[in-house]
Amino acid sequence: MRGKMNNQVEFGFQPSTLHVTNEYYSRYERISRIVDETPEIVEIVHRDLKKILKKKNHRDPGRECEFSSDTVARIVICQIIGGTSLRDTVVRIDDSNYLRRFVRIYNGPMMSFTTFCELKNAIRSRTWKKINEALTRAAIERELINGERARLDTTAYETNIHWPTDSSLLWDTYRTIARLIKSVRDLDPEVAGDKRLQLKKIKKLYTKIA
Repeated sequence: MRGKMNNQVEFGFQPSTLHVTNEYYSRYERISRIVDETPEIVEIVHRDLKKILKKKNHRDPGRECEFSSDTVARIVICQIIGGTSLRDTVVRIDDSNYLRRFVRIYNGPMMSFTTFCELKNAIRSRTWKKINEALTRAAIERELINGERARLDTTAYETNIHWPTDSSLLWDTYRTIARLIKSVRDLDPEVAGDKRLQLKKIKKLYTKIA
């Protein structure tokens, strides 16, 4: 069904002769394979988009939308990788033969950024959570991860800090290193040596520069 996938593959364009370009787009190739090998991702996204996609065929409201859920998911991926706005993402894809192929619109019309905004907002936060779970299960099944180690995101808290000038950052660095050296000397004096730490001298230099 067109609403979920666009299975009409078209011929590829002439690949770039620049190694740096091919290397840059190689990550899109890897991501594309992951999406194809994990059909659950598109299925989960399609549940949120199937109603709104029917309303998005401006040429013929009675037909399915010309954009599939797979295409919408891939455009969102392009925005995440590029770190661009909705408008810039649409322009970037529209002007790139490779990205048109990646999102599978090929030579067809590109959606407007307002349509992209509406479709992206229709994907709920719990849907992204389910996508992460699907990717985790797929990685475990393919033995890419084993669950013995996990990297967790840290939580950032708002706090007051001094203005980060070059001199103040250098002073903070020296002060922190001096504290660590003192801690090491308490454990094993021979490891960190016995040279004097020039805290007062460095602070005077910092104050003079500031």
